[in-house]
Amino acid sequence: MVQFDNRQWQAKLKIVYYGPAVGGKTTCLQAIHRATDPERRTKLYSLNTASDRTLFFDLMSLKLGRIRGYELLIQLYTVPGQVQYQATRKAVLAGADGVVFVADSQVDRARDNVESLRDLVANLRSHGMDPETIPLVYHYNKQDLDPLIQIEDLETMLNPRKRPAFPTVATRGNGVLEGFAEICQMTVMSVADRLGVAQNPKAVERLAEQLRRSLKPLLGGGGTEDVSGDIVVNRPPRKPEAGKEEAPLSAEALVDEAVQANVAMTDMSSTLDLLNRSLQRQLRRLSSLHELLRDLSMEKDPKNILKMAMKTAIQQLEVIGASLSLISGTEGLRPLLLHGFKKDPLLANPKGAERAARLMQELKPLMVQLGGDEEDPDLEALLMEAGFGSAIWIPLVAYGRPLGLLGAYAGSDRSPLEKEDLELSSILAASASIAYLNVRSRRKLEASKV
Repeated sequence: MVQFDNRQWQAKLKIVYYGPAVGGKTTCLQAIHRATDPERRTKLYSLNTASDRTLFFDLMSLKLGRIRGYELLIQLYTVPGQVQYQATRKAVLAGADGVVFVADSQVDRARDNVESLRDLVANLRSHGMDPETIPLVYHYNKQDLDPLIQIEDLETMLNPRKRPAFPTVATRGNGVLEGFAEICQMTVMSVADRLGVAQNPKAVERLAEQLRRSLKPLLGGGGTEDVSGDIVVNRPPRKPEAGKEEAPLSAEALVDEAVQANVAMTDMSSTLDLLNRSLQRQLRRLSSLHELLRDLSMEKDPKNILKMAMKTAIQQLEVIGASLSLISGTEGLRPLLLHGFKKDPLLANPKGAERAARLMQELKPLMVQLGGDEEDPDLEALLMEAGFGSAIWIPLVAYGRPLGLLGAYAGSDRSPLEKEDLELSSILAASASIAYLNVRSRRKLEASKV
């Protein structure tokens, strides 16, 4: 079941990788983690079981856009395949929004696959979830080994309803990302349907396009690299209260408590990682803004002031396109500086030009994201046609006087521009506008004295 964080405006979707022991579930998550986070900015967590080296709990997060203003986060989990860890599998499966069943394709594992699938169905029903409707994808793993069960036989044995299925070699990543992309799309669209988004065809279309753009960079890479490693093992300590002796817990209660503790711990650690990266980013931005304000105070050329402001916006917003236009008499906005394109997508489009003129009248900044909650289909269509995922437009205003418009365009392969980007852009635009008008006024004053 989707978890909503109203403070961070995040919606967390849970996908569980299920299957028989030593079937490749953990290796699948390692392959996904390596592909989605090559710089290892986020950690992949695990907890070893007491009597087996197999990892039973993993988590990672991936951003996939927004639904109703909430940023979507995908959390991935695995469960232990060993028979003795039934309580653990049941606890981890609670609240799942989607499932990937990782079958072992070796001939001698046929019975294990069937029993694991039967176990999955029983555990889903015990949590009040319908095995027939929950998003489900199959991985037929270990396709590089012999002897193998034929794909057709695996389909008959495990997948009579013909859910999406992918032959995989998890140790090399082959097929894993394709299956991951499929379960992400199925899960997000299922959640959108439950939240009532499906009743709005345009919203569904935007969401589908947003998902395709987010997942496209992951596909088509093949895979030959060993993906093992990069696992952080966490063992939560258990301390009794001072002066009290605790009654021994049953094996099932102990496992359930350990699972719940680690879910909370890893979720908190993930949140702290995100917060730390956000703070580091804000620090870099403040330093850059300080340097810009210092340089603006010493600059004597009006055009250089605008160039510095636009360069800072491109670097700090991490955008691939930017424009800066000034009001020119009765001609309205005219492009002065362009980056990443030959024509400003906004002003080059008739409807976009009308929207720009309205922005200059309202003197309010505007941010548009594909798949966002904005009721501005013309601008969303404009962005989609130009190949951008989001954009910000900030009027340049000094002492209540409109001067021009600063636009920043983010690529579709990065996360959408957010409110903090809008705030930074507003500060940049205001600082540059005042400095620009001051320098122009000083020049006129100096010229009148000659």
